[in-house]
Amino acid sequence: MKRIKKVLATSLGISLALSVVSMLNVHGQESKSEFNQRYQAEDYVSSTGNVYVRNDGAKIPVDSPVIGDYLILNGADGGKYLDFSMPVTKFASNNMYGEDYQLVDKDNGEPVESIKNDTATWEVTVPQSGFYRLSFKYNNPATRVKGYRNDRDERNCRIMINTPVSEGNTEEFYTDSNKWAGWMIFNISGYNDQYDASINTSLTPQTDNNYENVIGNTKWNNNFMNVYLDKGKNTITLGIQAPPGQGVYDGPNLDYFDVSYVGDEYVTIDEIPYIDNDFKFEHPGIYFTMDDLETMKANKDNLDTVYGKGYQEMKASKYAKADYVPSPQSLIDVGPYNNPNHGGTQYTNDGCAAYYNALMWYLDGDQANAKKAIEILNGWASTLETVGEGNDLKLRFSIVGPDYLNAAEILKHIYNNDPTVANEDKWQAADMAKFDAFIQKLLDKTSEYYPQANGNWDALIGGFNMAAAVYLEDVDLFNDALTQMYLGNLQGGNTASMGSLPNYVYSTGESQESSRDATHARMGLSGLAYQAEVAWNQGINLYNAYNNRLLVGAKYNATYLIGNDVDSKTFISDKNRLNSDISSMVFEIVSNHYLNQVDENQDVSILTEAAEQRLRSGGTKNEAKTSAMYYGAMVFTEEKIPVTLDIKANKTTFTKVGDTITLTPTLTTDSKIKSLRTTISEELKPYVT
Repeated sequence: MKRIKKVLATSLGISLALSVVSMLNVHGQESKSEFNQRYQAEDYVSSTGNVYVRNDGAKIPVDSPVIGDYLILNGADGGKYLDFSMPVTKFASNNMYGEDYQLVDKDNGEPVESIKNDTATWEVTVPQSGFYRLSFKYNNPATRVKGYRNDRDERNCRIMINTPVSEGNTEEFYTDSNKWAGWMIFNISGYNDQYDASINTSLTPQTDNNYENVIGNTKWNNNFMNVYLDKGKNTITLGIQAPPGQGVYDGPNLDYFDVSYVGDEYVTIDEIPYIDNDFKFEHPGIYFTMDDLETMKANKDNLDTVYGKGYQEMKASKYAKADYVPSPQSLIDVGPYNNPNHGGTQYTNDGCAAYYNALMWYLDGDQANAKKAIEILNGWASTLETVGEGNDLKLRFSIVGPDYLNAAEILKHIYNNDPTVANEDKWQAADMAKFDAFIQKLLDKTSEYYPQANGNWDALIGGFNMAAAVYLEDVDLFNDALTQMYLGNLQGGNTASMGSLPNYVYSTGESQESSRDATHARMGLSGLAYQAEVAWNQGINLYNAYNNRLLVGAKYNATYLIGNDVDSKTFISDKNRLNSDISSMVFEIVSNHYLNQVDENQDVSILTEAAEQRLRSGGTKNEAKTSAMYYGAMVFTEEKIPVTLDIKANKTTFTKVGDTITLTPTLTTDSKIKSLRTTISEELKPYVT
């Protein structure tokens, strides 16, 4: 047990007169309300471009090499639906990201036609301000599935709130982000290719047969998105647009969308475990504590343990060698799909090398490794001058940044305090200050998050920001991460980040990206797991947020990935279902929590099985492309440490006004972590010193 977190209750016979406090959510509305309204897609109030109302049985032009010239849909609610856009004919499959965010052909540099300026706007009136779920019923017949967006047929729509579009102002719609709620991706619809052991022998029939059974399907599908709406009349606008570096071949067929109030499903501000300004951060305390490091060190030579396997794997990597040659860059700029990629690869490789060398010093005691880690951190801190405008820097910094921070935690808080290390060999104060400034440069890109993107972005960004907050001891940055994880409304306005826990993981366990592909779904879950683990190492429990929602999502994902069928309302994708990759770290982290950090009767065997299949076998590599099959098991698997806590009171009753009761806690443990944190309920705080 890494942390002791006790809630001091009024179990001493204390009688307190407490005022009744009305629980309000973050925007001030009553915590319980019901609202559900259906809006037919054909009842839009304005549109631009190619938007068509179709009747059941009408021919829809699709221009598909597989389907033919048209498709016929039936079963729309009310017998009508909205057909977004006409298919384009000029579309290069091998496109690249050109200047001014323009899609261009990779071979000749000519602009590639991609649908834009096709929009529809609806008026929605709600009784109170707050969070609402948009539930879309749509059809995506998968007209083309190869060579376009990630080998899938996705139709991407930008959703804007209270920014109605009319002919002539569409450019403002696509460039003004103040009211931009996010992307709605209408994935392939129709669960026609569900795995059935009596019919298929493959667990990936969709991708095995090139989506043959779903191309041209006429099924209606569902997808969801949470937004913030203002009391009274709002406008909701869907505009066809591809995210950066991508393109849209055709638009979806939209039947209707339901608007439901979900504000009562979110926690209140008072329920978020914010830390106080005088909070004392634990170090090391990002991915591991001193207890964890000692466990690794004690077992590193035992190949029957995950520690021994992870140690041997890391030791064999070129990134764990003291003769590694780093390559810090003055410019780093990474665009969509690594185009452009200035300094991104060097940043990734050097981060891995700094982390591995710092760990190797602790495990083996060779100062050459520590000096190499210091050299790498100092090199980047002194060399990096410019952080470019590439949007994918947010992801690169967030995925790799914790490597730099974990290395820094070891060097600053363990290596520098080692009495056998000469002063001149330590990480110098001036260099640490430069490194702090280096991390701040990265945070300039990530601190505002990217809530409009698919949820894996903010989930991973939150993991980096929280890790940086621990290292920098930045209370505000840490609390911002908590806000974004619990509510997703850090930016304000109408955006409810898809990367927040309640928006990313549905109560069923299915996630916002389940219908996209398995890798992205695991990335989002892993980003949330990183946040939970960093917070746990600081004495804060995020695992239990929203009734163990992270566990629910991890088990749903694991169940599907090891070959079992799952219920899906959004047509879960089998793309990358069987891949072993570093994005699966959620299984190691979450299973460890319920096995080793808390005494809860939770069956996590499905998670350990998924960890074995998706991480500990199959040649898993990390971002630097080095073997990492047992890295997660080594770092995140803990040994239980016995802890006893005895709380004594000097008396059990009040006898007069002004009386006090003194509680004395006595903590007994072999853990290196000696701090005891208490959480006092809001009702008791006025009475407790």
